[in-house]
Amino acid sequence: MPEISQEQFSAVLDLLDELPGRIGPLSEAFHGVGSPGSRAAEELASTSYIAEPYSLSLQTIIFAGDHAFALRRVLTNPVMTFAPWTLTRGIVEACSQTLWLLDPALSAQLRVARGLNARLSSIDDSERFLRGSNEPQATEELARLKNRREHLTAVAAGEGISVHRKKGRIVGFGETVPTISQIVRAAGYGKEYSLLSGVAHQRSWATTSMGFAVVDDEVDHGLGTKRLEQQISPLQVMHLTTVSLQAIIEAMYRFVVFAGWEPRLFAADIDTILDRTILHQRLRPWRR
Repeated sequence: MPEISQEQFSAVLDLLDELPGRIGPLSEAFHGVGSPGSRAAEELASTSYIAEPYSLSLQTIIFAGDHAFALRRVLTNPVMTFAPWTLTRGIVEACSQTLWLLDPALSAQLRVARGLNARLSSIDDSERFLRGSNEPQATEELARLKNRREHLTAVAAGEGISVHRKKGRIVGFGETVPTISQIVRAAGYGKEYSLLSGVAHQRSWATTSMGFAVVDDEVDHGLGTKRLEQQISPLQVMHLTTVSLQAIIEAMYRFVVFAGWEPRLFAADIDTILDRTILHQRLRPWRR
């Protein structure tokens, strides 16, 4: 990456505040209906259960926007070293789920299945948490989750969606529920995700290389180590910001296209704010 000025650097960081501001109008405008003739309107007219994946995809975009605001703050003096990596990971995970739920190759039936699978995954996580809890209401909550699982199964049956089981346990509707890693890799962020996860899970290979710099080449022969200083470089900040912005823009654009909300106008608006920066074309999915 060529050397950039402080002004250019600040302009890119400012997008982490400006871009999420575009998410609010999306949330306010979408009330379970798309524009006439849009993909969303057609699918929503076919079955009421299609609203679930649309609602979930909007929630993930809102989640990503919240993390973008937080990312801007931890990149403001005093700059944090490791928090930017975990926040970027959250943004990538959220936006990848939007792309998974709103995959244009899916039929309305399979999109319903993915909405059911997202809920099933949430139920599985909740059950694992509650089984390790000593709270008195855990038993009651587990019973509620069981009923919720049965409801999802009934919806699948009513929509003609196959139920996948393994050792008697439901593992997916229409397909086996993918892991978040699989969803992220399918969205095209696999390489970045491996590094982001390495830092988030405190793997020494990732935290040492991404969060520290050698400040003294003299080796401590007693420990065989060099003196390190905690820091994050401008190049790393630019990379994390670029990945985060790309993920959010791609997820927002996908939602706008499905909802039929003048994608060209949305693209022109985003082009306007991106043109004030040095960010390259891969952040603009409408130009690919």
